[in-house]
This record gives sequence, C-alpha cells and structure tokens, in this order.
Amino acid sequence: MENPRIVHRPHAKSDEEMINALSREYPLWDLLTSIFASGIPEYEPLLVIADNDAFTVLDGNRRLAAMKILNDHVTYEKFLPYNILRFSRSNAIAKINEVPVLIASASDTNLWRSRLIRHAHLPVPWTSFARACFVQHIENTQGITTEHIGHLIGLERKDVDRLMDPIRLITFIEDRGVWKRSDVVGTRLYYSFLIKALSRSNILRHIGWDRKKSMKLINVLNTIELFTWLFGSRTKEKNTIIVEPDSDLDKLNIVLDSESALKALRSSNNLEEAYIYAIESRFALRRKLIQIDETIRSLIAESNEVPYPEPHVKTIAKSIRNTADILVRELENKSE
Repeated sequence: MENPRIVHRPHAKSDEEMINALSREYPLWDLLTSIFASGIPEYEPLLVIADNDAFTVLDGNRRLAAMKILNDHVTYEKFLPYNILRFSRSNAIAKINEVPVLIASASDTNLWRSRLIRHAHLPVPWTSFARACFVQHIENTQGITTEHIGHLIGLERKDVDRLMDPIRLITFIEDRGVWKRSDVVGTRLYYSFLIKALSRSNILRHIGWDRKKSMKLINVLNTIELFTWLFGSRTKEKNTIIVEPDSDLDKLNIVLDSESALKALRSSNNLEEAYIYAIESRFALRRKLIQIDETIRSLIAESNEVPYPEPHVKTIAKSIRNTADILVRELENKSE
C-alpha cells in the first residue's frame, strides 16, 4: 500500500495498522457506504504495480481499505458507519472477492506524471503537508523542476514555492540529524503553521532566510527553536505556543523584533507575556524619544543665547546628529 496522502506512516505494515492510518487521516464512512451498496465499479480500477509475487497499490488505497473492512467487518466494526452496523451484527455483509485493477509498470516514465496530476486535483481533501511530501518525492525521484510541477498542476512558481519551502526547510534540518518530525507534540504536524510563519519578515530573519533563500544561510538552532514554537517538542517537554495561527504568528513576528521580548519568550515559552513585553518596549522607546526631542529643543533655545560656542560643543552636537540619523534609518528599515 502506497498513499501519498499518508504522511505519518505506521512502522508495522499490517492491514490493521494501515487501515488505522488511512482512517485517521481521511474518514472512510462515505466510501464504506458506497462500496457496501455498489461494490467497486470496473471503471474505477485500483492502480497497481507488480511487487515480487504480489502487487503494491499506488492509487485506490482507501477503496482497498474499505473492502478489507467490509470483508472482515467483525474485526473492524469500529470503522463501520451506523447504517451498516446492523448488517454486520446479523452477518449480512457479503464478501468482495474480486477487485478491478489496472497493472502499470514501475519503470513507466509517465507514471509519476499521471499520479501527480491525479493527486493534485482529486476532490478528496488532503493536507498541505501530505501534498508537499508527495511533490517533493516527485522532485527527488524524477529530477524535474519546480516550474514543471507548477505547470502540470496549474500553479504559478510562487505558489509552488509557498507550498514547498516549508518541506524543504524541514528536510534540511532533518538531514542534519538534529531534529525529527516525530518529535512534534500531538498526532500531526501542522504544516500550515509553517507556511504562514515563512510569510513573516522577522521570522524569516530569525532563521536566516530573509534575503537569498539559500539553505547555506539557514541558522539551524534558530530553525529548531521555531519548530518547537510551532509544533511543540516531546523531548524538550514543550507545547506549541501557537493557538490562533494568524494572530499568534503576528505576535511572534513582533516579539522577534525585540531582543528583550525574545529573551522573555525563551525563558517562559509564553507568547502572550513576551508579546506584551515587546509592545511595552516599543512604547518605552517612544517615551525616550519624546524626552530626547524635548531636551534637544531646549538645547537649541539655549544655543541661540550663546555668542561664541566652544569647539567641543559643536563636536558633540554633530555626534548627536549622526546618531539621530542612524536611529531614523534603523526605524525606517524596520517599517519596510
């Protein structure tokens, strides 16, 4: 069984493990009802390739799982929808002994293309993470470009990159052996969190991906830190700090603009406290600038009364002007 929609594959390859994995990602109730009533139609064959003395199913794994559930409905009763349960308990479900299949060749160069288009556009929903993993598999095994993939599935380059950049980042960190996706807290990795995070400037700057998107520039430790904030960490016993993705990622982006707020986040793992700290720091800077402005205006008034200012006074005034120019440029850069 090979299904690109199943990202968290079970270690065991038993029918029960695979059925559990499929059902967890994509509930089978509607499909079970349909196959119970009409079977698997000949015009919707399973796509398979030969695998020694058996076959590996490439497309049609959900249909195969539904068939196995119906054929062994006592064992898999928990997966049955309510309207089929009464037939199961009276042993009135007929076995499906034959399934239509289309046998493909594993060496067929067009096989990956048809699967990419099929899985990219099927009405059955699947997660962005599963989709990205599947496209990455096609990239790695077929050596095709991002532009080509976008052309096949009807996406512009920027949209393909938006989907694929997070999985490229995840793979880069995993390949270094310093983080594993299995470390995330919970039953799934919320890929959409990372997609949205990588659209925010200070988050990109934090991991070293804000200018040229070169993996050579990635700050590995800060990226692991970002993954911990987004997904939690079993080994570090930390939960994700993201509850409401859009607003919380905006808050994180603001926190990363303040060294003191970032320090607070690292010590407490509490986004709300760090965000309040960042906002207060911004107001503190505003108050200080107002005080400095008032002081300088007072000095200007005093300078008008000095007939012959000492040379070192002019030097200090020029230094203040240069420092003020630097401050303005810094603030302008942060507002871009």
